[in-house]
Amino acid sequence: MSTEAGGVSELLVYCRCRTTSLTRAVVAIATLLVKLMLMIPPDEVNVYGDGSVMGAMNSVADIAKVTVRAVHDPRLRNQELHIRANTITQNLLIALWQTASGRTVARTPVPAAELEKIIAGATAPDQGMALIAAQLHRSLWVRGDSVKRVPGALEATEVYPDMTFQTIEQAFAEIAPPPLS
Repeated sequence: MSTEAGGVSELLVYCRCRTTSLTRAVVAIATLLVKLMLMIPPDEVNVYGDGSVMGAMNSVADIAKVTVRAVHDPRLRNQELHIRANTITQNLLIALWQTASGRTVARTPVPAAELEKIIAGATAPDQGMALIAAQLHRSLWVRGDSVKRVPGALEATEVYPDMTFQTIEQAFAEIAPPPLS
């Protein structure tokens, strides 16, 4: 028995990327995450595809605000709600990070074909994280899946025009260390 057949309403809140985790992960998955946790700007970032594909990012607090409001909103019963408050290209995201951190970082291109090779080659159980990371980067930065409109789905910024969302610049200001002198 489905939830609809049982008279139980459902709501899917869809948000591809969280600014607080993806902005850290976008600059690199493993070693750079450690550097960011130590509040040291990265020296190098990967650029997936050509860096010009738009992606959507949201703060964890914004996701929570939308979710709590949507759960209590009868208009959203049995609906799909997407959150695309911040859309940005990877090139601009990197530029904003450089501005926030005060450092210039080297860019390492990772073509779409290389991501496909990583995905195809990650068959062993111990390669699971590499597979997931490559698939997420392909979805976000090569295909632009996070900004695509889904027929019938609602957009949180349109349903709740009065709601304010954290900007990417504000997220970076929270995690970037003071610029080096």
